[in-house]
Amino acid sequence: MKLIAPRHCSLRDPSWSELRHFVWFLNVQLLDCEQSSFCSAAAAGDLPGFLDFVVRFMIQMSRDFATRSLQIAEETPGLRSMNDEESDLLAQYSLRRQWESSAHPYTFFNADHHSMTFLGFNIHPQSGDLIDPQTNRVLEEKIMPQPLKHSLRANHVQLNENFDSIPRSAKIEKLCSVIGNNMPYDPDETYELTTDNVKKILAIFMRFRL
Repeated sequence: MKLIAPRHCSLRDPSWSELRHFVWFLNVQLLDCEQSSFCSAAAAGDLPGFLDFVVRFMIQMSRDFATRSLQIAEETPGLRSMNDEESDLLAQYSLRRQWESSAHPYTFFNADHHSMTFLGFNIHPQSGDLIDPQTNRVLEEKIMPQPLKHSLRANHVQLNENFDSIPRSAKIEKLCSVIGNNMPYDPDETYELTTDNVKKILAIFMRFRL
């Protein structure tokens, strides 16, 4: 574990907390993977290479969740100056901007363990590379083999779906499928369900699962 976790975590000189988040999140995802019928030996003939694709994707997601989302100040609160507080506000704003400008490709095993939700990425039709749809940057090369891509397409799996263009009701259904709500409900019709906002909601949900 001392050698494997730091190598796949991809963080430079990771802290124990970051390694723990990486391992715990990956473990939760792999447990879901074991329960999924899509990743079973019985499905290997119909979905060649799907298990390998999922595991590589789980590592990508675990790297994302291992990264800090908030700065934690170690100073004693009573000794903090106004300049310290202003610096903290600037640091948190910088972190928020960094999160919003970074790619967050997600593959979720839905709560029913029989379906999946894909969000925030495209697969290049020729190379099988994992692509950030906002910048067209390659996140990981050759993550999906051609036979698997053809099989998923034959099963009407939309890997390159534009989430922002689908109806709001469909967005709510996707959210509820991941969370495990069997009765889709829209608690605030005024809240904009952009791709970025939905990824934040699901990121918070997954952190609570840990």
